[in-house]
Amino acid sequence: MISLRIIILILFSFFIFGGCGKNARDNGKDKKTDSTLTQTNIVQRVDSINKFGLNTLIQKRNGKILLLNILATWCLPCIEEFPDLVKLSESYEPGKLEIVGISVDYPDEVKSKILPFLTKHSVPFKIYVANFNKDEDLINTLDLKWNGAIPASFIYDNKGKQQFKLIGKSTFDHFKTKVDSLITKQ
Repeated sequence: MISLRIIILILFSFFIFGGCGKNARDNGKDKKTDSTLTQTNIVQRVDSINKFGLNTLIQKRNGKILLLNILATWCLPCIEEFPDLVKLSESYEPGKLEIVGISVDYPDEVKSKILPFLTKHSVPFKIYVANFNKDEDLINTLDLKWNGAIPASFIYDNKGKQQFKLIGKSTFDHFKTKVDSLITKQ
């Protein structure tokens, strides 16, 4: 049986050989996509993010806790946990928690896969598509001990320090317990 790690490494290899370049302009947000999702009260634009942009996102917390979720639209556990992330984002008042998703789908699948996924789940938070030169760049930027399995969620305190790493499918209650423990420390 092929492990999830091997599947992730194959996916990232496709990113590398597919010609995805790194461009640090616009604070790490690479090529803007023409893809924007508009729903009632939800406007979603999927931009690509590279290592510089990811590091900036993690460090510039503005007093908010960050829950960074790594997902793919083809990943069943990612799909199963996603409604809980949406529910979690709606359960906190503004200024407490920022949820951001990073899809490891191909950057050219924004219109065909990522935006339909966002529409289906009425996603109220920002989603990026990963744009790293090597698969190890994303993995090592987030956690040197992470094996690349998804879904994966990394929770950072309001100063940008990683406090929790949740590998595999999590639940609303599990996410909330971790986030609440950081909120009470603020």
